[in-house]
Order: sequence, then structure tokens, then C-alpha cells
Amino acid sequence: MDTASIKKLTASGLALAMREKRLKPSSVAEAYLADAQNAVEGVFTARDSKAALRRAEQLDKNPITSETSAVFGLPVAVADNINTADLPTACGSKMLEGFRPFYDATAVARLKKQGAVILGKTVIDEFGLSDGTTPPILSAPPGQRGICGAAEAVARNLAPLALASDSEGSMRLAAAARGLVGYKPTFGAVSRNGLISYAHAFDQIGAIARTVSDAALLAAAVIGHDKSDATSIPKFKPDFSGIENFNPAGEKIGILKEFWENEPVSAAIKKFRSLGAEIVEIALPHTEHALSAYYILSSAEASSNLAKFDGARFGFRADCADTESLYVNSRSQGFGAEAKRRMAAGAFMLSAQNREAYYQKARAARHLICGDFKSAFESCDIILAPVASAEAVWANLAGLPAVSVPCGKQITNADRNLEPAAVQLVGKKFDDAALLGFARALEKTSGEAR
Repeated sequence: MDTASIKKLTASGLALAMREKRLKPSSVAEAYLADAQNAVEGVFTARDSKAALRRAEQLDKNPITSETSAVFGLPVAVADNINTADLPTACGSKMLEGFRPFYDATAVARLKKQGAVILGKTVIDEFGLSDGTTPPILSAPPGQRGICGAAEAVARNLAPLALASDSEGSMRLAAAARGLVGYKPTFGAVSRNGLISYAHAFDQIGAIARTVSDAALLAAAVIGHDKSDATSIPKFKPDFSGIENFNPAGEKIGILKEFWENEPVSAAIKKFRSLGAEIVEIALPHTEHALSAYYILSSAEASSNLAKFDGARFGFRADCADTESLYVNSRSQGFGAEAKRRMAAGAFMLSAQNREAYYQKARAARHLICGDFKSAFESCDIILAPVASAEAVWANLAGLPAVSVPCGKQITNADRNLEPAAVQLVGKKFDDAALLGFARALEKTSGEAR
């Protein structure tokens, strides 16, 4: 099979071909490593093609059995804020430029143990601080800044799968913008050990793929309890085997009244109705405060989590004459504008005179939002919403699983920018399998699903 034919296959198709011994891991790796350097510029921050190919050649010698993992031999791209012992992890920041961790993140270690081939590290906004619209500090040429490298790697067919982080819906937004699937599991399903986060209550690892089935394949390989992560959920391992034949007939899909006119949502409603699902109106009265609450809480966490990068113990160290200038110059030169804004805002909101007015009220708003979802799920099985910053952050605040799925036609908004032709599905906590079942059923109605 030639390179073009290999790269036309989905990750699930590649896994099947290797299981049936029609393809070898080394052949798949060669196909994805054949791109010239200029093709991966601005997408990968680091890529060791020789090491990846050696890894794949070693896998060629492994026997394929019924116990072999579905990710065996599959190339995977990894975002630049997820630790890899054999590749630098700079978090898109000058503060960690050239940093090489001494251990793999648990998610990466699990992929390696199951036979996946790590292709390289992908561009992110500094510490994953935005939704993909602000420029990375490192490794992205001016014409390509603001991209999510993980989504670009899959969209440009430089990798069939990618691991990325999602703190405010950034992974799902980026996937939607490139016509891909972005899946964020229930909070705590994937270990955060080795994820260099700026907001530990929101950041988590998810999957970007070309299809829902591929996203499920990757997620299944990394989901599982990890004693190294205090937020990891014990005994939670969703069974995704039924998503291909999931039937939404008779299921209830909740939607806010104001979203009915959104074109992708309207298209999804028609498709779900054609499958026999019932559309019900729900209320989420406090979600109007979601973005405000998120920015207050995440900025407070950024102020705390990024404090360790001071030039003395960790991170970039500037030239200085004394201890005070060491801290000031290192942080001034090492952090980008958005990181500085978040840390300054967080310090302000956590101060004694402002904590009650901002931080505590944001926590209360988050509690009310979680209550809204609990009430909504009493009358529906899944929630349908647009893929936009205000709605994408819901799942992060409530710790719920969510997935963005291509649907409908791209439209041009009032600012003459193309809006993602995608919708977002938000599921009940721990009901990830049903969530992806709905997503796969929707995907199959497009006639383009593979």
C-alpha cells in the first residue's frame, strides 16, 4: 500500500489493517513521517523522525494477538504541554524553552505501553491559555500563529490522531474549526499527571480525530485511574464498543430555545429527529455567567500555578544583578502578554479586599451552573449546543464530557469570518459511552462518515 492510500485510512482503518497484517507499523510510520520539513513547520514544535521510525520497526516484530491494543502501531501527535521524556515540552512559552521532562505524562506512557508511536509535539498557545486565537510565543511562523497544532496535524493529515488539552473548550473549538472531532472526557477520566496546566480545576487531556470512532479509540487507550493524580476517578472505564450501533430513537435531546436558529444546530435537530430522537426544551439559567466565572477562577489558578516559574527554581532565567531583578526580569521576559494578564488578574481577584467580590462569587456561580445541568439531565439524555466559547466552557465548569462534531454548512458571520460547521454534545457525568454513541449516530447521517 502506497503512502497516499495509507493516509486515506482512518485510525480505525489503520488499526484493522495492521491487525489483519495488511500493513506493518513501520509502513504507517513512514507514511506519516514522509512530509518535508516545510509541511510541518508551525504545526510541530519537535519531531524526531528517526526515533519514531525505530520505534515502529521494533513493533513490526511484535506478534498481533487478541490482546493487542487498538492503538498498536498508530502514530499520535501530542500537544506541547503534555510531558514526553524523549521530546522537549515547552508549553509554547519562552519560560520553558528547551525544557525536557524526565518522565512521560501518564497518558503518553499508556499509549507507548500499548504500542502507539509518538510522532512529535504540536504547537499550542502559551500554556494553553486561550481558545486558539492568540499567538504562540514559540515555533509558529507569523502567517500561521494562533493555530492549535494538534488540530492542524490531523486536519493536514500529518497524524491520524492527536492528544491535546482542553481547559475552556479550546480543543473542541479548534477541532470544529478544522472539520474534526474533539472529545473531552468526564473530568478525572484521563490522568492529568504530566499535563503542565495553568488551571488545574479545568485543564484535562482529550482526543482530536477525523471521526468519532477514532476519538473513542484513542480515548479508550488513555482513560483509567491513576494513583499519581488526585483528581483521577477510580474504577471508571467506559465501554465504547457499542457506539457504532447506538440507536438514538426514543432518546431525549435537550436544547435551549435560543439555539434553534443556529444553522449547524438546526441541521443536527433535523438529523436526530430523522433517527427517531425527541427534542425537548431545557433551561440553563445560570450559564450566562459561565465565561465570567471561568475567567475569574482560571485566572486565580494561573496566578498560583505559574508562580513557580520565577527564574530561580524553574524556567527561563534572565541576566540580573540581584534577587529582585532576577524575579522581575525572568518573568517579564519569559512570559507572554496573555500569561501576564491572567496572572495579574488572578492576583487581583485573590487579594484580601477582592476575594469575596470576585473569586467567591465565581465559585458560587459555578455551583449554580452545575445545578442547572443536574436539573436539565432529569428531562433529557444529552444536550445539544453550538460550538462557541460561551457554550464550550460549560462542560469544563461542570466537569461533564463533551464532544464537537462536524454538522451542517459553514456560514460567514457578521465579522465576515467563517463559523465552524459543527455542533457540541454535552453528556451526563460518567456517561461518556452514550455521549459518543449520539455523536457517532449524528456523524453517520452526514453520508461522509467513515
